[in-house]
Amino acid sequence: THGIIWLMGFGAIAFMSYLSNKRFVERNQSRTKLKEAKEEAETANLAKSRFLANMSHEIRTPMNGVIGMAELLRDTELTGTQREYLDMLKISSENLMLVINDILDLSKIEAGKLEFEQVDFNLCGIIDDTLKVLIVNAREKGIELVCNISPDVPGIILGDPGKLRQILTNLLANALKFTKNGEVVVSVDVDSRTENEVSLHFSVRDTGIGIPEEKKKDIFYAFTQADSSATREYGGTGLGLPISSNLVKIMNGKIWVESEVSKGSTFHFTARFGIIPGPAEQEMPGEIAAPEYESSDNAINCKDRKSIKILLAKDNTISQQLALRFLEAKGYTVEIANNGKEALEGLKKQRFDIILMDLQMPKMDGIEATRAIRSSKDQGFDPEIPIIAVTAHAFEEETEKCIKAGMNSYVTKPYNSEKLFEEIEKLIPE
Repeated sequence: THGIIWLMGFGAIAFMSYLSNKRFVERNQSRTKLKEAKEEAETANLAKSRFLANMSHEIRTPMNGVIGMAELLRDTELTGTQREYLDMLKISSENLMLVINDILDLSKIEAGKLEFEQVDFNLCGIIDDTLKVLIVNAREKGIELVCNISPDVPGIILGDPGKLRQILTNLLANALKFTKNGEVVVSVDVDSRTENEVSLHFSVRDTGIGIPEEKKKDIFYAFTQADSSATREYGGTGLGLPISSNLVKIMNGKIWVESEVSKGSTFHFTARFGIIPGPAEQEMPGEIAAPEYESSDNAINCKDRKSIKILLAKDNTISQQLALRFLEAKGYTVEIANNGKEALEGLKKQRFDIILMDLQMPKMDGIEATRAIRSSKDQGFDPEIPIIAVTAHAFEEETEKCIKAGMNSYVTKPYNSEKLFEEIEKLIPE
Protein backbone atom coordinates (compact mmCIF):
# COMPACT_ATOMS: atom_id res chain seq x y z
CA THR A 1 0.00 0.00 0.00
CA HIS A 2 2.77 2.39 0.97
CA GLY A 3 4.53 1.52 -2.25
CA ILE A 4 1.45 2.28 -4.31
CA ILE A 5 0.94 5.60 -2.53
CA TRP A 6 4.63 6.44 -3.03
CA LEU A 7 4.39 5.58 -6.73
CA MET A 8 1.21 7.66 -7.10
CA GLY A 9 2.88 10.58 -5.31
CA PHE A 10 5.99 10.27 -7.44
CA GLY A 11 3.82 10.05 -10.54
CA ALA A 12 1.92 13.18 -9.55
CA ILE A 13 5.17 15.05 -8.92
CA ALA A 14 6.56 13.83 -12.24
CA PHE A 15 3.36 14.86 -14.02
CA MET A 16 3.41 18.31 -12.41
CA SER A 17 7.07 18.66 -13.34
CA TYR A 18 6.20 17.63 -16.89
CA LEU A 19 3.42 20.23 -17.04
CA SER A 20 5.73 22.87 -15.60
CA ASN A 21 8.44 22.04 -18.12
CA LYS A 22 5.88 22.00 -20.91
CA ARG A 23 4.58 25.44 -19.92
CA PHE A 24 8.18 26.70 -19.67
CA VAL A 25 8.93 25.38 -23.17
CA GLU A 26 5.68 26.84 -24.53
CA ARG A 27 6.43 30.23 -22.95
CA ASN A 28 9.91 30.18 -24.48
CA GLN A 29 8.47 29.18 -27.84
CA SER A 30 5.87 31.93 -27.55
CA ARG A 31 8.56 34.51 -26.69
CA THR A 32 10.69 33.28 -29.60
CA LYS A 33 7.74 33.53 -31.99
CA LEU A 34 6.89 37.03 -30.73
CA LYS A 35 10.52 38.10 -31.12
CA GLU A 36 10.66 36.63 -34.64
CA ALA A 37 7.36 38.31 -35.56
CA LYS A 38 8.66 41.64 -34.19
CA GLU A 39 11.90 41.30 -36.15
CA GLU A 40 9.97 40.38 -39.32
CA ALA A 41 7.69 43.40 -38.84
CA GLU A 42 10.68 45.70 -38.30
CA THR A 43 12.43 44.27 -41.37
CA ALA A 44 9.27 44.71 -43.45
CA ASN A 45 8.85 48.27 -42.15
CA LEU A 46 12.47 49.08 -43.00
CA ALA A 47 12.03 47.55 -46.46
CA LYS A 48 8.89 49.65 -46.96
CA SER A 49 10.70 52.82 -45.87
CA ARG A 50 13.57 52.09 -48.27
CA PHE A 51 11.13 51.35 -51.07
CA LEU A 52 9.27 54.62 -50.44
CA ALA A 53 12.54 56.58 -50.31
CA ASN A 54 13.61 55.09 -53.65
CA MET A 55 10.13 55.56 -55.12
CA SER A 56 10.20 59.18 -53.97
CA HIS A 57 13.52 59.73 -55.74
CA GLU A 58 12.48 57.96 -58.94
CA ILE A 59 9.22 59.92 -59.20
CA ARG A 60 10.49 63.31 -58.08
CA THR A 61 13.42 63.42 -60.53
CA PRO A 62 11.29 63.23 -63.72
CA MET A 63 8.56 65.35 -62.09
CA ASN A 64 11.18 68.00 -61.43
CA GLY A 65 11.88 68.02 -65.18
CA VAL A 66 8.19 68.25 -66.11
CA ILE A 67 7.34 71.08 -63.69
CA GLY A 68 10.61 72.94 -64.31
CA MET A 69 10.39 72.80 -68.11
CA ALA A 70 6.77 73.97 -67.93
CA GLU A 71 7.96 76.94 -65.86
CA LEU A 72 10.70 77.74 -68.38
CA LEU A 73 8.28 77.38 -71.29
CA ARG A 74 5.99 80.01 -69.72
CA ASP A 75 8.74 82.60 -70.25
CA THR A 76 8.76 82.06 -74.04
CA GLU A 77 6.41 83.52 -76.68
CA LEU A 78 3.21 81.47 -76.69
CA THR A 79 -0.22 81.67 -78.27
CA GLY A 80 -3.24 81.89 -75.99
CA THR A 81 -4.09 78.23 -76.62
CA GLN A 82 -0.53 77.10 -75.92
CA ARG A 83 -0.47 79.03 -72.65
CA GLU A 84 -3.79 77.49 -71.64
CA TYR A 85 -2.47 73.97 -72.32
CA LEU A 86 0.71 74.79 -70.42
CA ASP A 87 -1.26 76.00 -67.40
CA MET A 88 -3.21 72.72 -67.41
CA LEU A 89 0.06 70.77 -67.60
CA LYS A 90 1.53 72.70 -64.65
CA ILE A 91 -1.61 72.31 -62.50
CA SER A 92 -1.81 68.57 -63.25
CA SER A 93 1.89 68.11 -62.37
CA GLU A 94 1.52 70.01 -59.10
CA ASN A 95 -1.60 68.01 -58.20
CA LEU A 96 0.32 64.78 -58.82
CA MET A 97 3.08 65.99 -56.48
CA LEU A 98 0.48 66.71 -53.78
CA VAL A 99 -0.75 63.10 -54.04
CA ILE A 100 2.84 61.77 -53.82
CA ASN A 101 3.59 63.99 -50.81
CA ASP A 102 0.42 62.83 -49.03
CA ILE A 103 1.31 59.15 -49.50
CA LEU A 104 4.87 59.73 -48.29
CA ASP A 105 3.68 61.72 -45.26
CA LEU A 106 1.28 58.96 -44.23
CA SER A 107 4.02 56.34 -44.67
CA LYS A 108 6.43 58.36 -42.53
CA ILE A 109 3.79 58.66 -39.80
CA GLU A 110 3.08 54.89 -39.88
CA ALA A 111 6.80 54.11 -39.76
CA GLY A 112 7.31 56.51 -36.83
CA LYS A 113 9.82 58.46 -38.94
CA LEU A 114 8.09 61.83 -38.70
CA GLU A 115 10.12 64.23 -36.57
CA PHE A 116 8.78 67.31 -34.78
CA GLU A 117 10.62 70.57 -34.25
CA GLN A 118 10.50 72.56 -31.02
CA VAL A 119 11.16 76.16 -32.04
CA ASP A 120 9.57 79.47 -31.11
CA PHE A 121 7.45 81.00 -33.88
CA ASN A 122 4.92 83.73 -34.56
CA LEU A 123 1.45 82.17 -34.75
CA CYS A 124 -0.01 85.09 -36.66
CA GLY A 125 2.80 84.78 -39.24
CA ILE A 126 2.08 81.06 -39.79
CA ILE A 127 -1.65 81.68 -40.30
CA ASP A 128 -0.86 84.61 -42.61
CA ASP A 129 1.49 82.44 -44.70
CA THR A 130 -1.15 79.70 -44.93
CA LEU A 131 -3.83 82.12 -46.09
CA LYS A 132 -1.51 83.64 -48.71
CA VAL A 133 -1.21 80.26 -50.42
CA LEU A 134 -5.00 79.80 -50.56
CA ILE A 135 -6.25 83.35 -51.16
CA VAL A 136 -6.05 83.10 -54.97
CA ASN A 137 -8.19 79.95 -55.06
CA ALA A 138 -10.74 81.60 -52.71
CA ARG A 139 -11.00 84.68 -54.90
CA GLU A 140 -11.40 82.64 -58.07
CA LYS A 141 -14.40 80.89 -56.48
CA GLY A 142 -15.77 84.13 -55.01
CA ILE A 143 -15.43 82.79 -51.44
CA GLU A 144 -14.62 85.12 -48.56
CA LEU A 145 -11.66 83.97 -46.45
CA VAL A 146 -11.82 85.25 -42.86
CA CYS A 147 -9.55 84.83 -39.83
CA ASN A 148 -10.49 85.49 -36.18
CA ILE A 149 -7.90 85.15 -33.41
CA SER A 150 -8.83 85.64 -29.76
CA PRO A 151 -6.85 88.47 -28.07
CA ASP A 152 -5.67 86.16 -25.24
CA VAL A 153 -3.86 83.80 -27.66
CA PRO A 154 -0.06 84.21 -27.19
CA GLY A 155 1.68 85.74 -30.20
CA ILE A 156 4.90 83.70 -29.83
CA ILE A 157 4.63 79.99 -29.02
CA LEU A 158 6.96 76.98 -28.95
CA GLY A 159 6.30 74.01 -31.25
CA ASP A 160 6.52 72.83 -34.86
CA PRO A 161 5.30 75.62 -37.18
CA GLY A 162 5.60 73.44 -40.30
CA LYS A 163 3.30 70.72 -38.96
CA LEU A 164 0.78 73.30 -37.74
CA ARG A 165 0.79 74.92 -41.17
CA GLN A 166 0.26 71.50 -42.76
CA ILE A 167 -2.85 70.82 -40.64
CA LEU A 168 -4.30 74.27 -41.32
CA THR A 169 -3.56 73.97 -45.05
CA ASN A 170 -5.28 70.57 -45.24
CA LEU A 171 -8.40 71.80 -43.43
CA LEU A 172 -8.62 75.13 -45.28
CA ALA A 173 -7.97 73.53 -48.69
CA ASN A 174 -10.73 70.99 -47.98
CA ALA A 175 -13.11 73.75 -46.89
CA LEU A 176 -12.46 75.69 -50.10
CA LYS A 177 -12.73 72.54 -52.22
CA PHE A 178 -16.19 71.61 -50.91
CA THR A 179 -17.59 75.17 -50.75
CA LYS A 180 -19.14 76.71 -53.88
CA ASN A 181 -20.15 80.04 -52.36
CA GLY A 182 -20.20 81.83 -49.03
CA GLU A 183 -17.23 81.94 -46.67
CA VAL A 184 -14.48 79.98 -44.96
CA VAL A 185 -13.53 81.14 -41.46
CA VAL A 186 -10.50 80.06 -39.42
CA SER A 187 -10.61 80.85 -35.68
CA VAL A 188 -8.13 80.39 -32.84
CA ASP A 189 -8.96 80.46 -29.09
CA VAL A 190 -7.26 79.40 -25.87
CA ASP A 191 -8.52 75.97 -24.79
CA SER A 192 -6.52 75.75 -21.54
CA ARG A 193 -3.36 77.25 -20.15
CA THR A 194 -0.65 76.64 -17.53
CA GLU A 195 2.44 78.62 -16.65
CA ASN A 196 4.56 76.90 -19.31
CA GLU A 197 2.05 75.53 -21.84
CA VAL A 198 -1.05 76.54 -23.77
CA SER A 199 -3.58 74.34 -25.52
CA LEU A 200 -5.05 76.20 -28.50
CA HIS A 201 -8.41 75.46 -30.09
CA PHE A 202 -8.45 75.94 -33.87
CA SER A 203 -11.59 75.75 -35.99
CA VAL A 204 -12.20 75.96 -39.75
CA ARG A 205 -15.82 76.66 -40.66
CA ASP A 206 -17.24 76.57 -44.20
CA THR A 207 -20.61 76.97 -45.92
CA GLY A 208 -20.08 73.96 -48.17
CA ILE A 209 -21.83 70.67 -48.97
CA GLY A 210 -21.61 69.26 -45.43
CA ILE A 211 -21.13 65.65 -44.27
CA PRO A 212 -23.90 63.11 -43.53
CA GLU A 213 -24.02 61.97 -39.87
CA GLU A 214 -23.24 58.33 -40.68
CA LYS A 215 -20.11 59.30 -42.64
CA LYS A 216 -18.47 61.52 -40.03
CA LYS A 217 -16.60 58.65 -38.34
CA ASP A 218 -15.05 57.48 -41.65
CA ILE A 219 -13.45 60.68 -42.92
CA PHE A 220 -10.40 60.45 -40.62
CA TYR A 221 -9.41 57.06 -42.08
CA ALA A 222 -6.89 56.88 -44.92
CA PHE A 223 -8.14 56.92 -48.54
CA THR A 224 -11.72 57.58 -47.38
CA GLN A 225 -14.07 60.37 -48.41
CA ALA A 226 -17.61 60.89 -47.17
CA ASP A 227 -18.98 60.15 -50.63
CA SER A 228 -17.16 58.12 -53.30
CA SER A 229 -18.61 60.45 -55.94
CA ALA A 230 -16.78 63.31 -54.21
CA THR A 231 -13.47 61.85 -55.41
CA ARG A 232 -14.66 62.12 -59.01
CA GLU A 233 -16.16 65.60 -58.62
CA TYR A 234 -13.66 67.25 -56.28
CA GLY A 235 -10.53 65.09 -56.59
CA GLY A 236 -8.05 64.25 -53.85
CA THR A 237 -6.69 61.11 -52.20
CA GLY A 238 -8.67 61.32 -48.97
CA LEU A 239 -5.36 61.49 -47.06
CA GLY A 240 -5.46 65.10 -45.84
CA LEU A 241 -7.69 64.43 -42.84
CA PRO A 242 -5.98 61.18 -41.70
CA ILE A 243 -2.59 62.93 -41.88
CA SER A 244 -3.97 65.91 -39.94
CA SER A 245 -5.54 63.56 -37.37
CA ASN A 246 -2.19 61.82 -36.77
CA LEU A 247 -0.32 65.12 -36.53
CA VAL A 248 -2.84 66.46 -34.00
CA LYS A 249 -2.45 63.33 -31.83
CA ILE A 250 1.33 63.73 -31.79
CA MET A 251 0.79 67.38 -30.75
CA ASN A 252 -1.23 66.14 -27.71
CA GLY A 253 -4.53 67.30 -29.13
CA LYS A 254 -7.73 65.92 -30.66
CA ILE A 255 -9.68 66.57 -33.86
CA TRP A 256 -13.42 66.38 -34.54
CA VAL A 257 -16.07 67.68 -36.92
CA GLU A 258 -19.54 69.23 -36.68
CA SER A 259 -21.50 69.23 -39.91
CA GLU A 260 -24.93 69.41 -41.50
CA VAL A 261 -25.66 68.42 -45.09
CA SER A 262 -26.03 71.44 -47.43
CA LYS A 263 -25.25 73.87 -44.57
CA GLY A 264 -21.54 73.39 -44.10
CA SER A 265 -18.95 71.90 -41.76
CA THR A 266 -16.72 73.04 -38.91
CA PHE A 267 -13.53 71.12 -38.26
CA HIS A 268 -12.06 71.59 -34.78
CA PHE A 269 -8.68 70.58 -33.43
CA THR A 270 -6.65 71.31 -30.33
CA ALA A 271 -2.86 71.30 -30.05
CA ARG A 272 -0.48 71.94 -27.17
CA PHE A 273 2.41 74.43 -27.39
CA GLY A 274 5.05 75.80 -25.09
CA ILE A 275 4.91 79.43 -23.92
CA ILE A 276 7.94 81.70 -24.18
CA PRO A 277 8.13 83.56 -20.85
CA GLY A 278 8.97 87.24 -20.67
CA PRO A 279 8.72 90.01 -23.27
CA ALA A 280 8.62 87.59 -26.23
CA GLU A 281 5.03 86.71 -25.35
CA GLN A 282 2.57 88.96 -27.15
CA GLU A 283 -1.18 88.96 -27.45
CA MET A 284 -2.83 88.52 -30.82
CA PRO A 285 -4.63 91.39 -32.55
CA GLY A 286 -8.08 89.77 -32.72
CA GLU A 287 -9.53 89.73 -36.24
CA ILE A 288 -6.91 89.91 -38.97
CA ALA A 289 -7.56 90.53 -42.64
CA ALA A 290 -6.84 87.86 -45.23
CA PRO A 291 -3.54 88.76 -46.90
CA GLU A 292 -3.33 90.45 -50.25
CA TYR A 293 -1.78 88.24 -52.91
CA GLU A 294 1.27 89.73 -54.53
CA SER A 295 3.27 88.35 -57.41
CA SER A 296 6.85 89.50 -57.15
CA ASP A 297 10.39 88.46 -57.88
CA ASN A 298 11.89 87.86 -54.46
CA ALA A 299 15.40 87.26 -55.76
CA ILE A 300 18.07 89.64 -54.47
CA ASN A 301 19.44 91.79 -57.26
CA CYS A 302 22.19 93.57 -55.32
CA LYS A 303 24.99 91.26 -56.48
CA ASP A 304 26.78 90.93 -59.75
CA ARG A 305 25.65 87.37 -60.50
CA LYS A 306 27.94 87.00 -63.51
CA SER A 307 30.88 86.96 -61.11
CA ILE A 308 29.30 84.14 -59.10
CA LYS A 309 30.47 80.73 -60.32
CA ILE A 310 28.34 77.68 -59.54
CA LEU A 311 29.48 74.06 -59.89
CA LEU A 312 26.46 71.93 -60.71
CA ALA A 313 27.10 68.24 -59.90
CA LYS A 314 24.26 66.24 -61.46
CA ASP A 315 24.07 63.17 -63.70
CA ASN A 316 20.55 63.36 -65.16
CA THR A 317 20.72 65.19 -68.51
CA ILE A 318 17.24 66.73 -68.31
CA SER A 319 17.80 67.85 -64.71
CA GLN A 320 21.17 69.34 -65.77
CA GLN A 321 19.60 71.38 -68.56
CA LEU A 322 16.70 72.47 -66.38
CA ALA A 323 18.94 73.72 -63.55
CA LEU A 324 21.42 75.24 -66.04
CA ARG A 325 18.72 77.31 -67.75
CA PHE A 326 17.18 78.45 -64.46
CA LEU A 327 20.56 79.55 -63.11
CA GLU A 328 21.84 81.16 -66.31
CA ALA A 329 18.53 83.02 -66.70
CA LYS A 330 19.23 84.55 -63.27
CA GLY A 331 22.69 85.59 -64.43
CA TYR A 332 24.91 83.01 -62.71
CA THR A 333 27.92 81.40 -64.39
CA VAL A 334 27.53 77.59 -64.29
CA GLU A 335 29.82 74.62 -64.91
CA ILE A 336 28.50 71.03 -64.98
CA ALA A 337 30.02 67.91 -63.39
CA ASN A 338 28.38 64.57 -64.18
CA ASN A 339 29.28 62.96 -60.85
CA GLY A 340 31.09 63.55 -57.56
CA LYS A 341 34.48 62.57 -58.97
CA GLU A 342 34.16 65.15 -61.77
CA ALA A 343 33.12 67.74 -59.19
CA LEU A 344 36.35 67.18 -57.23
CA GLU A 345 38.41 67.44 -60.42
CA GLY A 346 36.56 70.62 -61.42
CA LEU A 347 37.31 72.25 -58.06
CA LYS A 348 41.04 71.69 -58.61
CA LYS A 349 40.94 73.34 -62.05
CA GLN A 350 39.10 76.60 -61.28
CA ARG A 351 37.52 78.65 -58.51
CA PHE A 352 33.83 78.22 -57.64
CA ASP A 353 31.68 80.11 -55.13
CA ILE A 354 29.14 77.39 -54.41
CA ILE A 355 28.26 73.79 -55.34
CA LEU A 356 24.81 72.38 -56.10
CA MET A 357 25.27 68.68 -55.33
CA ASP A 358 22.92 65.89 -56.39
CA LEU A 359 22.87 62.90 -54.04
CA GLN A 360 22.52 59.89 -56.32
CA MET A 361 25.27 59.90 -58.98
CA PRO A 362 27.47 57.19 -60.54
CA LYS A 363 31.18 56.69 -59.65
CA MET A 364 30.90 58.97 -56.61
CA ASP A 365 27.63 60.12 -55.02
CA GLY A 366 26.97 63.51 -53.45
CA ILE A 367 27.49 62.40 -49.83
CA GLU A 368 30.86 60.80 -50.61
CA ALA A 369 31.94 63.82 -52.68
CA THR A 370 31.00 66.24 -49.90
CA ARG A 371 32.97 64.25 -47.31
CA ALA A 372 35.97 64.24 -49.66
CA ILE A 373 35.73 68.02 -50.14
CA ARG A 374 35.38 68.73 -46.43
CA SER A 375 38.34 66.51 -45.49
CA SER A 376 40.64 67.76 -48.28
CA LYS A 377 43.72 69.89 -47.51
CA ASP A 378 46.13 71.70 -49.82
CA GLN A 379 44.16 70.68 -52.90
CA GLY A 380 44.02 74.19 -54.33
CA PHE A 381 40.40 74.87 -53.37
CA ASP A 382 38.49 75.94 -50.26
CA PRO A 383 37.29 72.85 -48.32
CA GLU A 384 34.66 75.09 -46.67
CA ILE A 385 32.99 76.02 -49.99
CA PRO A 386 29.18 76.23 -49.52
CA ILE A 387 27.37 73.09 -50.73
CA ILE A 388 23.61 72.80 -51.33
CA ALA A 389 22.17 69.30 -51.67
CA VAL A 390 19.64 68.96 -54.48
CA THR A 391 17.74 65.84 -53.53
CA ALA A 392 14.64 63.97 -54.65
CA HIS A 393 14.48 62.25 -51.26
CA ALA A 394 11.78 63.60 -48.94
CA PHE A 395 12.64 61.61 -45.81
CA GLU A 396 14.15 63.29 -42.73
CA GLU A 397 16.98 60.74 -42.45
CA GLU A 398 18.14 61.56 -45.99
CA THR A 399 18.32 65.29 -45.31
CA GLU A 400 20.09 64.55 -42.00
CA LYS A 401 22.73 62.58 -43.95
CA CYS A 402 23.34 65.68 -46.09
CA ILE A 403 23.94 67.91 -43.08
CA LYS A 404 26.10 65.31 -41.28
CA ALA A 405 28.24 64.90 -44.41
CA GLY A 406 28.99 68.63 -44.30
CA MET A 407 26.44 70.16 -46.65
CA ASN A 408 25.19 73.61 -45.70
CA SER A 409 21.63 73.32 -46.93
CA TYR A 410 19.34 71.32 -49.19
CA VAL A 411 16.40 71.78 -51.57
CA THR A 412 13.96 69.00 -52.38
CA LYS A 413 12.86 68.20 -55.91
CA PRO A 414 10.76 69.28 -57.60
CA TYR A 415 12.17 72.50 -56.19
CA ASN A 416 10.71 75.95 -56.40
CA SER A 417 13.20 78.03 -58.40
CA GLU A 418 12.85 80.97 -55.99
CA LYS A 419 13.60 78.67 -53.05
CA LEU A 420 16.78 77.53 -54.80
CA PHE A 421 17.87 81.13 -55.54
CA GLU A 422 17.09 82.10 -51.94
CA GLU A 423 19.36 79.33 -50.61
CA ILE A 424 22.16 80.33 -53.01
CA GLU A 425 21.95 84.01 -52.04
CA LYS A 426 21.92 83.06 -48.35
CA LEU A 427 25.14 81.06 -48.56
CA ILE A 428 27.26 83.21 -50.89
CA PRO A 429 29.24 85.83 -48.94
CA GLU A 430 28.59 89.50 -49.71
